[in-house]
Parts: sequence; C-alpha cells; structure tokens
Amino acid sequence: MLGVEVYDQEVLEHGVLQQIDKAIGEAAEGRLLHDAAETVDQAEWEDVGPCTSPPKPPAANHLEQIKPQTDANEDIDRKLDSAKEENCNKEQEFKKMKTKQKHLQNVGEDEAPDDRKVAAAVG
Repeated sequence: MLGVEVYDQEVLEHGVLQQIDKAIGEAAEGRLLHDAAETVDQAEWEDVGPCTSPPKPPAANHLEQIKPQTDANEDIDRKLDSAKEENCNKEQEFKKMKTKQKHLQNVGEDEAPDDRKVAAAVG
C-alpha cells in the first residue's frame, strides 16, 4: 500500500462534532465556575466594604490624658478600659479587612488570564 488512510466522512464529521461539543462544554463549565467564584468574591467584597482609611484616630491618647482624673471613680475607670479595648478591637478588625481586601484584589488579578482562555475556547 501507499501509506494512505481512508476515513468514512460521517465518522470523521461525528468525531469533529464530538470534539467541538466537548470544548464548548468545558468552556461553559469553566465559565460557570468563574461566575460562581466571582459571586463569592463579590460577597466578600461587600463584607469588606470601602476599607480605605483606618477607624477614627485612636482614642488611647485622649483616654490616657483623663486617666488621672478618673482614678477616684471606678465606674468611669471601667468605661475607659472598655473604650480602650473596643478601640483596640476595631483597629484589629480594620487590619484584617485591609488584608482581606488585598487578598481579593490579588485573586482578581490572578484570574484575568484565565478569562482570555475561556473566551478563546468559546470564540
């Protein structure tokens, strides 16, 4: 023989159509996964909110200034301690939100090249 292979046209077309269907299915599945991840990211962004500046300036300086005046009054002293603790908690929460915001920004940047692959596979 001459080394030439002969294919049945219908079998060839069927094989090509299966490959196309598979590629479209994979692209659609990738798009669904991307959309689901984007929805989760959006929910996290809403949770973080516009985290652009720290909470109000720390009240610790002001609290320390009036501390000597309140030593005689235990109730005021407890309230000051509570305010200090609350201020500290808010600062920690702000730091966590900034870290989460940076993480979400990095996740968005990492996913951008994948969008082009999905568009190329579908297009």
